[in-house]
Amino acid sequence: MSDVESRLVAVRLRRALRLATLLVAAGTLYGLTLPWWLSTAPEDAGGARLVWAFLLLTIVAAVTGVLLLRARLYGGTRWVLVATVVTAAVVAGTQLPYGVAGWFALVLLLDRGRIATAFLLAYSAARLVQTVVAGQDVTGMVVLTALVLGFQLPVVAAGTILERVADQAAAARRSREDLRTAEVVAEQVHESRLSRFAQLSSTTVPLLEDLASGAADLSDGRVRARYAVEAAKLRRLFAESDETADPLWHELTACVTLAERRGVALHFAVWGDRPTPPLPVRRAMTEVVLRVTSVAVSEARVTLLGGPEHVSAGVVTQVPSELVPTIADAVEGVPLAVTQVVEGTKVWVEVTWRVPD
Repeated sequence: MSDVESRLVAVRLRRALRLATLLVAAGTLYGLTLPWWLSTAPEDAGGARLVWAFLLLTIVAAVTGVLLLRARLYGGTRWVLVATVVTAAVVAGTQLPYGVAGWFALVLLLDRGRIATAFLLAYSAARLVQTVVAGQDVTGMVVLTALVLGFQLPVVAAGTILERVADQAAAARRSREDLRTAEVVAEQVHESRLSRFAQLSSTTVPLLEDLASGAADLSDGRVRARYAVEAAKLRRLFAESDETADPLWHELTACVTLAERRGVALHFAVWGDRPTPPLPVRRAMTEVVLRVTSVAVSEARVTLLGGPEHVSAGVVTQVPSELVPTIADAVEGVPLAVTQVVEGTKVWVEVTWRVPD
């Protein structure tokens, strides 16, 4: 169940509790107050005040019932109704049986537990003061107050528990989702590490083993070129895990800057607002460029350009004639257009990816 669904369930349960409380309030008004008023039918000002209080509470009951059925009991309307209940209680004074105004206020304030409790206690204290001032039976009023509050306060507690249960259910669901997300991320990281290790185990690891055993002939330019290529791949793997707005540029930079450490004058030019290719495409594109820059002699010009529908990476440099790289296997199975021009020791390579239709 989502947070929204949990909240909707809580709202529906609270509305049901409110409707039940409204029935209790209407029952006390029409089942107790009205028969008592009709039987006594006072002619003095107190009777008139009771009539006004009865009419005000009747209006509150009708409006509240309609708003509850339409699920619109919120905002300023609720507080206007609360003010009407207070007005009815003040107008009637001790003529209104105790507890009637409290039930109506409880309907309106059920989702505001502390405010509802404060209202009930304040109303009870005010009625006790009125009873003392009017010289009526204080002991009976105290007993009646305890009995009525014994019914009303548990209703407040029920509304508070509904809110708390909904919040706890939402928090538990968020916790489960966070745990599942963490598990998915951990699995993805693990798979990524396995994939990287698989790439290194077939190319880099054998070279490192040869280097450790002394079998590598570093005087051979081709051997040095292989080590340079694998070193660039390692830097690319680290760059792939970085968060950046332009992954291709970031990974390409990580690959070609190794040429600078060998003394190659590197010129890197970037133009255009380019799309971001998927990871396999980026690896193939950088693979083409790093194979060329890894054997560059003195100067290399790298370009990264494109438009809304395509991106191209290219390199122009001079390489020893015996070290002209092959790039066909680098783009095998990847939807890339590759152009390679070799004139003596000068090599120009460009690789382009277009956004699929």
